[in-house]
Formats: sequence, C-alpha cells, structure tokens
Amino acid sequence: MRTKKDILDEMTHAELISWVRRQFFHRLPKRSEILYHRWEFQSAKLAEDYRKELDRMKDFSFAKRDELARQCNATNCTTEKLRLLNQMQPYHDTYNEHLKRYKALDRRQEKVDQLYEQIDVEQAKEQAKIELSREA
Repeated sequence: MRTKKDILDEMTHAELISWVRRQFFHRLPKRSEILYHRWEFQSAKLAEDYRKELDRMKDFSFAKRDELARQCNATNCTTEKLRLLNQMQPYHDTYNEHLKRYKALDRRQEKVDQLYEQIDVEQAKEQAKIELSREA
C-alpha cells in the first residue's frame, strides 16, 4: 500500500526547521512558500559565493598583465617575447580559472532564477485551487 506524501516530505531538514521557526505551526506550508524559502536561501548563498569570488580576484593586477602584454607586442626579439609570455602565463591561468568559477556561478544563478519563476507557477495553481473550492 502506497501512502500519499505531504508537502513536508519535500522539505529538507534545514528548510523544515527554518520554516517552523518562522511560522506559527497551524497549517501545512504551501508549495510556493517552500519554493520561496529555497529561493531565498539559495540566493543568499549564491550572493555570498559571488562576493567570495570577487574577493579572490581583488589582488589580481590587470595593469601588470596589460603592461607585460604591451611589452610583448612592442618587442621583435623572440627571446624577449618568450620571457614576457612566460611572465604572463600565471596571470592568464589565474584569470581563466576565475572565468570558469564565475561561469559556474552564473549557471547556479540560472537555476535560482528558474526556481523563482516556479514560485509564480505554484502560486497560480494555489490560487486556482482556492477559486475552485469557492465555486464548489
């Protein structure tokens, strides 16, 4: 025999504890409320991760990298070009790693945005359900 799951089964432990602390425990939460709570939690975590990533790059010297590139472009000596390119490599690697991490954060942002859109969908369903019950 299969039992019907209620909305509380979909909540994570942390979500449930946080919701109980914020609400009077007199009714089950609506799906839109759970989604909003998830969105709020994930948005805060994502904003913190963006801030941490930007802090990681605060000591990155674009000016130094650009100066090395300018010198490299200005010289005709292959030995000097190679030396300058080798000096630029750590800047290049650091910046590329930053871009990879930032793109991963952007992908997470898309998922958080989709979650927010799902809140509207669930609210519309809940409103339709209320209107149907009023008509009955």
